[in-house]
Amino acid sequence: MLPLYSKMYDYFDIQENRPRPKTVFSATDCDSYLCVPHAAAGNKAEPKMSTVKLSPERLQAIDNYFCNYSYIEGSFATHSDRVLSDFLTPVIDDLSHYVHTSRWWKHIQTFELHELQGMARTIDEILDVLGKSSKTPEMRAKEQLSLICRRLDEVIGEDRIAAVIKERPLKIYWGTATTGKPHVAYFVPMTKIADFLKAGCEVTVLLADLHAYLDNMKAPWSLIEYRTRYYKAVIEAMLKAIGVSVENLRFVQGRNYQLGSHYTRDMYRLAAMVTEHDAKKAGAEVVKQVDAPLQSGLLYPGLQALDEEYLEVDAQFGGVDQRKIFMYAEKYLPKLGYQKRSHLMNPMVPGLTGGKMSASEVDSKIDLLDSADDVARKLRGASCDPASPDNGVMAFVNYVVFPVLEMQGRPFRIDGEVYSTFEQLKEDFINYKAKQEGEKPIVHEMNIDDRIQLISRNLVHPSPDSLRTVLTKTPHVLWSVSLTRPPDCCIVSHVAKLRDFLSAGCRVTVLASDVLSHLDGCQVPWDFVSNIADYYLELIKATMTVLNIAMENVQFVKGSSFQEDKEYVLDLYKMTALVTCKDSSQAISSVVKDPNLLSALLYPDMMALDEKHLHADFHYCSSKYAPVIEFAQKSLPLVGGEPCTPLISDEMPSLLNRAALTPDEEYIGLTEQESQLKKKIKSAFCEEGNVTFNPVLSLVRNVIFPWLEKEKFVVVRTEENGGNLEFDSFSPLEEMFSQKKLHPGDLKNSVLEYMKKIIQPIRKAAESPAMKKLHNLAYPPPPKKAKGPQKAAGGDEFVPSKFDMRVGKVVEVRRHPDAESLYVEKIDIGEPEPRTIVSGLVKYVPIEEMQDRMVVVLANLKPANMRGVKSAGMVLCASAGEPAVIEPLQPPQGSRPGDRIVAEGYDDPPDPVLNTKKSDALAKMLAGFRTDASLRATWNKIVLGTSNGPLTVSTLKDAPIK
Repeated sequence: MLPLYSKMYDYFDIQENRPRPKTVFSATDCDSYLCVPHAAAGNKAEPKMSTVKLSPERLQAIDNYFCNYSYIEGSFATHSDRVLSDFLTPVIDDLSHYVHTSRWWKHIQTFELHELQGMARTIDEILDVLGKSSKTPEMRAKEQLSLICRRLDEVIGEDRIAAVIKERPLKIYWGTATTGKPHVAYFVPMTKIADFLKAGCEVTVLLADLHAYLDNMKAPWSLIEYRTRYYKAVIEAMLKAIGVSVENLRFVQGRNYQLGSHYTRDMYRLAAMVTEHDAKKAGAEVVKQVDAPLQSGLLYPGLQALDEEYLEVDAQFGGVDQRKIFMYAEKYLPKLGYQKRSHLMNPMVPGLTGGKMSASEVDSKIDLLDSADDVARKLRGASCDPASPDNGVMAFVNYVVFPVLEMQGRPFRIDGEVYSTFEQLKEDFINYKAKQEGEKPIVHEMNIDDRIQLISRNLVHPSPDSLRTVLTKTPHVLWSVSLTRPPDCCIVSHVAKLRDFLSAGCRVTVLASDVLSHLDGCQVPWDFVSNIADYYLELIKATMTVLNIAMENVQFVKGSSFQEDKEYVLDLYKMTALVTCKDSSQAISSVVKDPNLLSALLYPDMMALDEKHLHADFHYCSSKYAPVIEFAQKSLPLVGGEPCTPLISDEMPSLLNRAALTPDEEYIGLTEQESQLKKKIKSAFCEEGNVTFNPVLSLVRNVIFPWLEKEKFVVVRTEENGGNLEFDSFSPLEEMFSQKKLHPGDLKNSVLEYMKKIIQPIRKAAESPAMKKLHNLAYPPPPKKAKGPQKAAGGDEFVPSKFDMRVGKVVEVRRHPDAESLYVEKIDIGEPEPRTIVSGLVKYVPIEEMQDRMVVVLANLKPANMRGVKSAGMVLCASAGEPAVIEPLQPPQGSRPGDRIVAEGYDDPPDPVLNTKKSDALAKMLAGFRTDASLRATWNKIVLGTSNGPLTVSTLKDAPIK
């Protein structure tokens, strides 16, 4: 920090509020077009004679170089810059038309000798390098976008940014209210401004003096001018300290335009359309909140929104605490006739003592003018616990230190260790205590038999004999976590089992299998798999916290953190050379989504190698993976590994006894909303007396009892139904249910209440800003559905919601009087009167099977004359040719006439009448409708159905629907 302080004191006289004079470099005598003697700065040797002629071509090459780079070497000024600057000084006035060189020369004059870094090259070496330089290609739009958006908490309107930078530089502004003294957290936006400039953006810094006054007069009017000058000097000094040129920055003072008539007129217009509630809500996290708020605080968000228009920018950059104001701007600017802007939000650095780094809490922040002693004192007292790695110290290292070092091309060094990424540092920081302790045995009081019993309980298979042998040391348990679907409540069951392992004196590694989850049929996209792993691990930690499980002897790793290491990859190649395809296929036949993929064959190899490279003694997983664990026991010795002892838990069944319309119907999410939780448990299959397949009983056995640990499970019943029941274990409950002495309704109601208690605190933890950020990175919301219809194959506009597809019941059927192949049906589709529909099904469905049959009707066709009978719809069927087979679609059980059938995500109102004027229009609309391998009806692979389930057919797989 000290170099920054000295620069600021040199730059600005705090007492007198005026700039101090700078020492300008002295120029050496030279002639740019003749032989020039020059010695490198700091070199005591005799000066060498340079024989360089600066031709127009060479000067143009130098100018091209400084069009793309601020300095000769890296992102900061070096002695080489001074050498070239001195060389050009005598003729700089003649180089005014070389605008980039002139700009660079003026900037270098602002540096003093002690501020320069590195060793100088000779003028010949410098000119030789720059003379060979040609103008580098402009940064590609994709690279620019990545640079603009990296290390941000959230970006709104990224698509708009991407469109702009394809055409021209992005115009962006960052505003700062000139209130209290800036502190070190201001380096976070400074590093992003460096990114914006590097990406070629036109950056404006708004010194928001009027805003500072409106925010409960944090800056008195009499001091605003001085504070504005101070802020400008501080910002320039901070950017200069991290090696960023301020030549391309535009500084604007707010009141220079905010008091103009046009701006004021827009302020009045905006005030007339915004409610007090909306204005107060927008400024809640920015404007100081007091018991008796002033009117000025309500105007603040509106002015910040108008700034986007009057500064003529494409995007506004600010802290995540500005989000509500940004949303306010997106909502109201279009109502004034102005375009919506994009918004970029950087994270907020926590204070040293926890919470937000605040100017009002002296010890929560490091002031830019703090002495070295004050800095040391505050850091010594800062909260920096490996158990809470997202503290203020680590955040500053992440968002300031690493970006600055990256600009300088240097790694982070501490205690002899070198870190190229913050993630590596964070992992070592979290595991520091465990590293210090090494493999010191965990102290436990239980005897070995009690430990075996604790490890073995609630497992599918009895513990093997080898368990006793392994327990002679501190055993290491590996839990492999698949990421192929969002976290569900089974995690509670597994985490409760980890509690048993830890209580029995084990160490535990939680492995988020990100690479394997991608290899499993690409169910997890490669671009998101690492983020999903991070979210999973943090959610598991939250679950452990809710269950009061200490994490002292638990480490959390991602597969990608070691599965790309040379030793691991070499072992993988060795195993592929020693294991047959047949053995791998048998191991994963019922495990992965698509066993035919090459990646499926690698799946068991890698799961086995995880045991070796993580040095595990036990491998804990669900019964689904038992064949893979068996494969590991046979194959791992082939590559010098020692197989783990398997610990297999029960597999949770689907909640349904039918094909699911969407995958999330089959399980309860770990952060499920209460309304959805109630709906899922209510619709879960729970047949009276059925204990062979009963998802609700499985929830009790696998989730609730492990969560309860030593408490009783209580089934609440009315006195009329026999009163409450209490169970110490699962077996008596299962026995009573099998004897039909416990009604499914009573069981479901009790399970619902317990699941609420389990999920609610986990859901609350998942709603923290940090967890929400992780969730959005892991599961980004799908792109908004384009308004209006989409293009179908053939060019006609179509989405499935245009179809009015309804469940119908055939109440009457007869042969067509004038056509042997046609039926004339009366079909009830929920209207006052049945519809008359003509169908060509005589050859395919006997008339007795058509009577009272439930069918699917396309109900918004224009009525057509079919051999003298007006038909008002069409019965949808799957069809196959040669030999011709036609099967009417079957509505799901429980459907009623009139129920609408939709594709998920397409539930807009149907067209009153389909536009089928062209002869092939209907055929083109039906082009995307087919049955799938599970006999379900789909549109473009999206399942069709009602709230009761999907539409199906009897036998026709992958057949067109028409």
